[in-house]
Amino acid sequence: MLESDLTVVLATDWQAVTAGATIAYAFFTALALLGVLVIWKQLKATNRARTLEALNQIYAELHSEQAKSDRAAIYGSRLDEISDSDFEELTHNRVWRGLTLESVERTADMWHHIGLLAHKKLIKKDVLFAYFAWPLLASHKKMRSYVRRVQSERNPAYAQHFVALAGDFEKRYKKKHGPERFSKDFAPLH
Repeated sequence: MLESDLTVVLATDWQAVTAGATIAYAFFTALALLGVLVIWKQLKATNRARTLEALNQIYAELHSEQAKSDRAAIYGSRLDEISDSDFEELTHNRVWRGLTLESVERTADMWHHIGLLAHKKLIKKDVLFAYFAWPLLASHKKMRSYVRRVQSERNPAYAQHFVALAGDFEKRYKKKHGPERFSKDFAPLH
């Protein structure tokens, strides 16, 4: 075989090799993209399932007899008008005018936990707002003075995610229904 014949054979073989490699590259690229798409869809489905599970847990917690009883006690109290001496009575005696510190703390902790889930983007605020705006805003209206007191005197981080979520929900509520409706809906509850 002459040198020129060898060059033609190598060139022809090289074209076949590169054509095969290009086809293989395209096939494996498409396969990899399909794999990424499947993984992305699985992650999205897993995220939806986690969100639904979190929402179900929140719903169950909010609708437990204990939580409903705690909120009813808070809504019917004068906690929004708590004075210095009343605050001391509640925190030291663990009860004030029939309202227990345990009910107040459980409610603040529950809303703080829900606010933390929203803060960490484990559940969307839009979803929370649609289902839980009224009880959260009513709780916050009654508990705001108490929460501020605890934050200023004992724990600056106390219920911070509850407070942040309540601020966000108040803005959303006013935007959706107007400030007059907000004032009417969350007028003193006692």
